[in-house]
Parts: sequence; structure tokens; C-alpha cells
Amino acid sequence: MTELVVRRLLIDLETPFARHWCGGDAFRSALFNALSMSFPVGEQFFIDAVRDGHKALPPDQQAQFADEVRGFIGQEATHRRIHALFNGHLDQQGLANEWAPRAQERMKLFAGADPRHPLAVTAANEHFTALLAEWLLAHPEVLQGAEPRLVTMWQWHCAEESEHKSTAFDLYQALGGNHEGAAVGAGMGLLMGSSVGAGNAQSAGYGSQRGYDSAYVQCMYARGHQVPVYGRMLTSPGAPGPDYAAPMAPPPPPPHRWRRTGPCRAPSRRPPPSR
Repeated sequence: MTELVVRRLLIDLETPFARHWCGGDAFRSALFNALSMSFPVGEQFFIDAVRDGHKALPPDQQAQFADEVRGFIGQEATHRRIHALFNGHLDQQGLANEWAPRAQERMKLFAGADPRHPLAVTAANEHFTALLAEWLLAHPEVLQGAEPRLVTMWQWHCAEESEHKSTAFDLYQALGGNHEGAAVGAGMGLLMGSSVGAGNAQSAGYGSQRGYDSAYVQCMYARGHQVPVYGRMLTSPGAPGPDYAAPMAPPPPPPHRWRRTGPCRAPSRRPPPSR
């Protein structure tokens, strides 16, 4: 059995931090923010799965796992609390956590299920988080330039994820689970994650398409070509048309006679030619 220590993390999470707190890098900050947004709901799911799995064991095996399960729950509960404080600052910055409520709704699918099912999902996710944690501990430069208190928070979380990475799987095996079942659990977790993110993906895909359309038109104008573009009159400034939500098909590539050799340069500052 693994001896798990529940530590008290004494860092200041009352003082606000910068929006791009990770060395001024927007991407790295957003990546860690997104991970943190998933932790309070995810950690509670893991706690419930391990607690219910432990209760399903025979009495003699319950005693065997008691200390490790207590340590696992203590560590995950502390992660949940710390990241809830961190996420409170994200909320004040206007960063909405739309994932958590959808995930909570889909977790209701496990109501009344065999305790091995959520435990398999937990074991699979703990495997992924342990891989991420060990990679981050091996590459401290990823957090270079971040506020020291936040570096401490992430490194502490990573260390404890590495410590209890096998708890859920050991418990799952004790309940008669095997590697094949854990793989199914991983698939269930991925399926839930995919369905949760479907709405965001559709929205992001539409935004990406519009960005591609805009870049294409600008690129062609910069090369001296005229490109037919989609347009319409709006009933009022900023008011969307009736079919605004329908994504447009990407514009076709330019005819062969338009093509020139060499890379497409950035748009010039001169206005596009009159049509």
C-alpha cells in the first residue's frame, strides 16, 4: 500500500494575480487555467468513485486499503479546495467556466452504476494526470516567469498526483477489474469529455472558419486580386441576420491563372481596390 501524506499548502490565494500570470504568456496561462477549471468537479468525482469503490470491498480488504484511501481523499479534497480559490480569481477576471456544469450533468449517467465503472474512469484519468504531472516536474521551465506562489501550487499538485497515481487502479483491481475494463473506463471518460466539449468545438470551429475566410481575402487583396466576398445589410448595427449561426463554406482556392510563385505576404496598408 502507498503511504499518502495530506499536506497543508500555505500560499496566498487571496491576493489577485495577473491575467497572464505564467510569465506574461497568454497561451500557457490559458492552458493551466483550463486545467484548473476542471479540477473541483473532477476531483470530487474521483473522491466519490474511490470512496464508493472502497465501501464495495469485503471487510478484510477495506481494512487493507483504509489508510491509502483516506490519504487519497485528503489529497484530492485539498486540491479541490485550492483550485476553487484559484478559479475564483479567474471568475473575477471574466473567464467563465462553462465546462463544469455540463460535466456535472453528464456525471449523473453514473447514478446507480456498478462502482467499478466510475472507478475505471478515475483510474484512467489518474493515469493521464500522472503523466502530465511527471512531465511538468521534469520540465520546470514551463512555469518560468510565473508568480512563485503559483509555481508552488502547481508543483505541489503535480507531486501529489504522482504519489497517488495507482490508488484508483489498485482498488479497481481489488474489485475484480482488469486492464481491459480500465481501457473501457478510459473510453467512457473520453466519450464524456468529447460530448462535453462538442458545443465548444462547434463554436470554435465556426470562429476558425471565419478567421480562415478573413485571412484568405486579405491575402488575395494583398496580391492585387479581387475576391468576391459574402455581405448583407443588417437591420441595425451589430444585429445578426436570421441565418448568422450557419457557418459558411470555405472560399474556393484561386483559379490557376491567379496563382503566383512565392509565399503570400502580409496585407499592405493601402486600401483594397474599388470594386
